[in-house]
Amino acid sequence: MNSIIKYKGYTGSVEFSHADNIFCGKVQGIRSLISYEGASVQELIEDFHGAVDDYLALCEEEGSEPETAGKSPAC
Repeated sequence: MNSIIKYKGYTGSVEFSHADNIFCGKVQGIRSLISYEGASVQELIEDFHGAVDDYLALCEEEGSEPETAGKSPAC
């Protein structure tokens, strides 16, 4: 199993919580906390994409530059 996923230049972790019986992860390499989860791999990927899209939309709405790995101006 791949332990990372990528979308729009962002890398996310892939973990499985036995206690909650879900897949979960966080965007890596930035200071902002962007997390996601899903009951299946497909749901995890969809939630990851949605979380990144929401983060980028929030940054655009606030007029701030989104963080990328190695570059940290937080929105």
